[in-house]
Amino acid sequence: MSIKRKWLKLTSYGALWLTAATLLTKLIGVLQKIPLQNLAGDSVFGIYNIVYPIYQMMMALGIAGIPTALASYIAMQPPLERERTLRVGLTISSAASLIMAVIGFAAAPWLGSLIGHKEVVSSLRVLALALLITPLIAVYRGYYQGLDDAKTSSLSQLLEQLIRVACMVLLLWLGLKLDWSDATMSAAVMWGSVIGALATLLWFWQRKPKQPKQEDTSTSWIKEGAVLLKLALPTALAAIVVPMVAVVDALTIPRLLADSGVQGTEAMAQFGQYSRIQPLIQLVSMLLAALAAGFLPRWVKQERDGIAGHWLGTRLLLMHRIALLISFGAAAGLYILSEPINIALYKDAAGIATFRLLAISTAASCVLAVQAPLLQGAGITRLSIWLVIIAAGSKALLNGWLVPIHGIEGAALAANLSLLVPAVIGGWALYRTVQPINGVPYNMLTIVNRELARPLLAASLGMLIMLAALRLLKQLWPQELETRLDMTAYILVAVVIGASLYGLAMLLSRAITAEELRRLG
Repeated sequence: MSIKRKWLKLTSYGALWLTAATLLTKLIGVLQKIPLQNLAGDSVFGIYNIVYPIYQMMMALGIAGIPTALASYIAMQPPLERERTLRVGLTISSAASLIMAVIGFAAAPWLGSLIGHKEVVSSLRVLALALLITPLIAVYRGYYQGLDDAKTSSLSQLLEQLIRVACMVLLLWLGLKLDWSDATMSAAVMWGSVIGALATLLWFWQRKPKQPKQEDTSTSWIKEGAVLLKLALPTALAAIVVPMVAVVDALTIPRLLADSGVQGTEAMAQFGQYSRIQPLIQLVSMLLAALAAGFLPRWVKQERDGIAGHWLGTRLLLMHRIALLISFGAAAGLYILSEPINIALYKDAAGIATFRLLAISTAASCVLAVQAPLLQGAGITRLSIWLVIIAAGSKALLNGWLVPIHGIEGAALAANLSLLVPAVIGGWALYRTVQPINGVPYNMLTIVNRELARPLLAASLGMLIMLAALRLLKQLWPQELETRLDMTAYILVAVVIGASLYGLAMLLSRAITAEELRRLG
């Protein structure tokens, strides 16, 4: 097979398209936050990072898990029924998004009072408008993923992000010219989300899916809607675990800092420092989640058709192990490179101790992001709500205890503890459930050894090798790391070397094998 044919075959896989699109989208998202913080300052950056998690959680509720459910459901449907299912999904998400938008707009003043900063009200109301549109876009993406056409879904992500960031940068420049206040500046850049979402929705409408139609009846709509909701609600709950923790932070940390004597603008600035690492953690976690979501419809279809030897359970565990290994490497890399990353992206190393503590939480955040689609694939539907309650409840309690004593470093420690527990519970549930899928006698000791103990040992070895190599690199670097450009060059070289050595260590230690990687397809 020629190189061109191999490439065309590879690019037909949904996982590759979704992962590549997510990588580019998140890189753009990370890069757009650099001028926001550098030019507008930590206070505007803090407002942005208070408001955006609330928007993400309400968007997850507005989407209601329909896209992921739609992708899996359509993958198993005959062509005649697919367009009707899309219309049902759009109807459900339209109703949910309208409710979320009205709640978000009306509750903005109350949320501002709860947080203790009225500056967030106008930003919340702008994003409430985006809630009318973004869930519909997500439904279209789920539909195309179910058709195994992840290319269209991926292109829509890039389109939305490019337009959003372009509008944000333009409005940021205008705000600096006109000397807008922090509240006005933050609300202005939020309009990028509304414009980007609207443009993407219009793009989807221009690419109406051409599927054979089946006559609709009220009974078929009700039945279809009930099936989708049954599949979607557990996924929706799983999807808001990490955003819910971020919302708890937004609602509690600024107020707790103010109650501890930190003044308003300084409290916002400290929250901005606390939020510096979040785009990087999201970059890794969303990449892994997109990888899992890209493979899942294909796996479900192959399981239904009896293809690939009924490997669904094996593949779910394998994806979980891959996420575990990658997340440990990412956490170690962020911890080791914390100082140059802060200086390269944010001009200074303010809050670096908090950054390092939060770097450790990368592992649990990434695993939780991957567990959402994997748990659905394994048929676990009731656990998600408990994971949300445990994560959010423990974060609120730990923030109340640790922030008054240790400030934002206490909040970072609370993040590690509150995410670790649900990640462990979700992994344990997955290990226990997939065995009947494979038809293999249950042996938890074997599972823990293969899926947890050996990967942890291999990851520890890989992290030590990476640490030694990066320290040697810093000593051998030809010049002092004085400017942001120097730091950026060093980070790029360090990431390539560190990731290569870590990946090699995983293969040599057989934490993951070439044969196992072939099973993913």
